[in-house]
Amino acid sequence: MYWGCDDNSFYLFAMELFHDAGHADTLTPVFSNHSSAQLVFFDSKQAISFSKLQRELLSFFSNISFLFSYNGCSFFSIVLQTEKKNRSQVAHDIHSLIHPSIGALGTVCLFKYDNEVMLSFVGYGLKCMLSDWYSINDYDDRLLDKLHIANTSITRGRDYFYDMIYSLAREYYFAPKDPTIYELIPINLFSERQRDEIDREELNQYVKAELLKYIDQYGDDYLEYDSSKQVQNTTIGAELDMMLLEMDDNQSEMEEIFEEIEDDSSDGYQHDEYEFDGIDPEIFKDPTLMIKFLEKSSTKSDKKPDTKSSMARQERQMFLDDYLFEVLEKADIRYIDNREKGGALWVVGGHELDDIMADFDAQGYRFFFSEKGGKATSYLPSWYLPRQK
Repeated sequence: MYWGCDDNSFYLFAMELFHDAGHADTLTPVFSNHSSAQLVFFDSKQAISFSKLQRELLSFFSNISFLFSYNGCSFFSIVLQTEKKNRSQVAHDIHSLIHPSIGALGTVCLFKYDNEVMLSFVGYGLKCMLSDWYSINDYDDRLLDKLHIANTSITRGRDYFYDMIYSLAREYYFAPKDPTIYELIPINLFSERQRDEIDREELNQYVKAELLKYIDQYGDDYLEYDSSKQVQNTTIGAELDMMLLEMDDNQSEMEEIFEEIEDDSSDGYQHDEYEFDGIDPEIFKDPTLMIKFLEKSSTKSDKKPDTKSSMARQERQMFLDDYLFEVLEKADIRYIDNREKGGALWVVGGHELDDIMADFDAQGYRFFFSEKGGKATSYLPSWYLPRQK
């Protein structure tokens, strides 16, 4: 357990923390409470020229202390003077700025803001990575337990450095950067609910909540590993459509199986005892009324809506379908048409089909590409045309 300290004695707190964690064998730092000017002009191992903006950044800490070096890594303590909403960003930028001037393969900084502390790591090919913020009092020794040298390998500097990061860096650094739709949906969602009880909007909400989970959790302290390379998953919407299509295909297959079972178990047409409910019983007693009733029913069934435009659309659709299938068959391209079963039209192939798909798009067929395909294509790279709503 550690108790609070003021800014000028923070280096003593830091030395005691690293000593108790097994990383330092002394409580005396290399130097303590140097200003940013001293760091730049006297403490740097290399002559580095800072821009005006970089010099302004260095003004966001009040003092820096060089604590010790161990296994190729140099350890520092830094007291921040900035607003709480900017503390993680400022710490990240300061550490990234000073690391090249220190001359160590790896650098570890313990930052203090108010009554909280945070570790940051730069080196061995990695850009700045941050830990969570911990209370400086550390009543339950959470920080000490994670920092303890028992969690690291001491045989090689790189392994030692990486093990510290693995124990202390924020959880979202290790989360998938390009998650699939199946990693974003609760695993028990479809086991507890029927397919027709789940709509696209509800799934969108699950996906959005999962994608924003860490941003909501960390708030102003959230910081990407490399802010210059923001990861944006632009395929989630297409993957969501594909998942729903695959579920529809599975449902259609099950319905076909049940229909076959019913057909096999039926000896013939089974008369529904409620088939003539709603019909006046007198009709069945009077032959004349029965004839009129049958004629009227026949007339109704023979009537066809006057939908010339609908017929024209159907003819055009049939013509386009023929064109599509002719192109695919001439090119010897495999396809699976599940549209009549409520599924999708699948075309097996990768980006070598880009030109063909562009032609289909011009004809009104908008295909979407899926690197992992679907069940219908044995998960080979494929293009799919969603069913028309």
